[in-house]
Amino acid sequence: MNRKIIELFMQENNAWDDMINRQRKEIPGLEKMLTSIVDRKKNIAEEVVSNVLALKNEMIQQGNKLEEIREALAQQQIYLEKEKKGDPCPVQTLMSQNILREGVRMVEKRFLDLKCSYLSYLSNVL
Repeated sequence: MNRKIIELFMQENNAWDDMINRQRKEIPGLEKMLTSIVDRKKNIAEEVVSNVLALKNEMIQQGNKLEEIREALAQQQIYLEKEKKGDPCPVQTLMSQNILREGVRMVEKRFLDLKCSYLSYLSNVL
């Protein structure tokens, strides 16, 4: 496989890692905002408390998924570095990058869905 393609894959992975880091850092802020808004409300219905807990649980799960994909990105970078130095296997490299790409897409979509749910919930609670 062309070493230039491997370098492009590595750059792609670095960009994903940056995006995932930003998302990971955003989750605690979202959770803190949610908590502070709910704490200011008086006489909160059980349903609201239940929804807040469910949303916080989703945030925790998303944080875990982001960490998993970061680990997969790190492993892929190690693999690509070895491929770059040695005799690359084009099929394996393409397959592993495509699998990782799909994982990143799923995590990104899930993060966007979480933010939409969060914003929708806030607009209803306020």
